[in-house]
Amino acid sequence: MAGVVRFPVQRSFSVAAWVVVFCCGLSPAGAAATTVSLPAVMTVEPGNIFQLPIRVTTMPPVRGYFIELSYSSEFALLSASAGSLTAAWGAPISNGLSGGCIVAGQGNTPASGRGILVTLTLQVAPSAPLGLSSLVHFVEAELDDGTVPVAATDGLVAVGDLVVLGIPPLTEVLRGKAFTLPVTLEDADGVEGYLFELSYNSSVLEFLGAEAGDTAPGWGVPAVNDTELNRLIVSGIGSEPLTGDLVLVNLAFRVLWETPLYTVTWIEFVDAEANDGEVAVLVQAGYVDVVADPVPAASMLGAGIVALTLVIWGGLQMHRQRYANASAQTQGAWGEVGNVDTRGVSSKEDPYHA
Repeated sequence: MAGVVRFPVQRSFSVAAWVVVFCCGLSPAGAAATTVSLPAVMTVEPGNIFQLPIRVTTMPPVRGYFIELSYSSEFALLSASAGSLTAAWGAPISNGLSGGCIVAGQGNTPASGRGILVTLTLQVAPSAPLGLSSLVHFVEAELDDGTVPVAATDGLVAVGDLVVLGIPPLTEVLRGKAFTLPVTLEDADGVEGYLFELSYNSSVLEFLGAEAGDTAPGWGVPAVNDTELNRLIVSGIGSEPLTGDLVLVNLAFRVLWETPLYTVTWIEFVDAEANDGEVAVLVQAGYVDVVADPVPAASMLGAGIVALTLVIWGGLQMHRQRYANASAQTQGAWGEVGNVDTRGVSSKEDPYHA
């Protein structure tokens, strides 16, 4: 799944997990990677001080770590403190940078298991714009100088409110058939307008139109711009703010007849805004799978009749063969029957009437 990422000032972000695998130095063959992760989503306000824990799972005994993060320049590192796993090591070393930080720790006693490796304390700039969503990305993550393989999972920090805009992750459609693709809005709290841009493959899908979803009557029909190839821009504004979870708009597409079976095509968000960018937006993309055409009912009936005919014919043939075999066996035991006189007695030897 792909989505919108603009760093350092992005207004929307894919809800897909960002995973980066670091495997430096030497590691035991087949060793499982230790997951180093940040909170998936956090919301903050301008001027807030917040904590960002870095967690690990199934970590083997290690004596040190090194982590470099990148994030919006609207965030500043204030301090770093040891986590539950590294409390015996004392305070880590940290260095705040413009748009990121470096933190490292080491100890004589090996740390292992599952828990918090280190906790960062950051502050949001008072001037940070509402709607800012910043990817907090692992530029580098090492355990024991890179001898332990690491899988790092990034996180997201949003300033102000946060909503989720998405489409179904999977839609199965027949060739030549039209289908409706709902665009959903989750966790809305006072959304008064929206705009999103989708990309799709016009050689597979034909856009047919858009209709309002569960929005209030004051919202009317969404505005659509489909003049650019493989692009679709949809926007709407209403007099009554939207709240909760709802279907924002229904998009109609059709799969072209010439599309090969089992074609998989993505529909993803290029951009997304709510309340003119004052509300951060996470996006959930999806894909369309062109499945096999169903067999028509008439064809199925015809096939059933043919199959039944073959079964009956096969049964008759089997019966004939069994009859022929029985006759051959009878003739072998009694001799050939023939020359029957008018009294019904055969001139051949009858073994039962010797």
